[in-house]
Amino acid sequence: MALIFFWMRDVCAIYYEANLGVFFYFGLGTVAYLLLFFKQLKNLMHLKFEAPSIIATGLFTLACFIILFNLKYLIGDASEGSIVIYYFYFFGTSIIVLILLSIYYYYRMGSLRALVFSFAIFSLMISDVSSYFGYYLGVNPLFLITGVFYIIALVLLINFLVRPSLISEENRIENDLF
Repeated sequence: MALIFFWMRDVCAIYYEANLGVFFYFGLGTVAYLLLFFKQLKNLMHLKFEAPSIIATGLFTLACFIILFNLKYLIGDASEGSIVIYYFYFFGTSIIVLILLSIYYYYRMGSLRALVFSFAIFSLMISDVSSYFGYYLGVNPLFLITGVFYIIALVLLINFLVRPSLISEENRIENDLF
């Protein structure tokens, strides 16, 4: 389902200049990230939380939000006085939450499938940040980075979702944990 929302977000990127295009681009992207988040959260709910992971997650969260709020100042006045910045903050928050979950997922499971998921999410993050900089700073080579990391992310995400050997390995690891 998340892949469908990513595809719809790509269609909305064509109409990014229009107000509704911006809204749907950030909105559909946020929904896609939150769908992935809730899917993985459901898988991790049966594991107990450990204090070191919560402390590390808290520090990483603080660093991510500082970076997110400073990104606005890097682009200058390009989004000043616009509602786009609020869309960006909500979108960025959904990315940060999903990144934190993917790190915790790998920390707890330690499987190849968890690593593939983490790399997919990091690739999506790099893709989104580089497209944001490419658009608002006018640096066209960043769109090449956007495309490359987006394709990598989609390949990894599809691999994560449908590869039976990864799923069986993770089920084996899960059974060993209990």
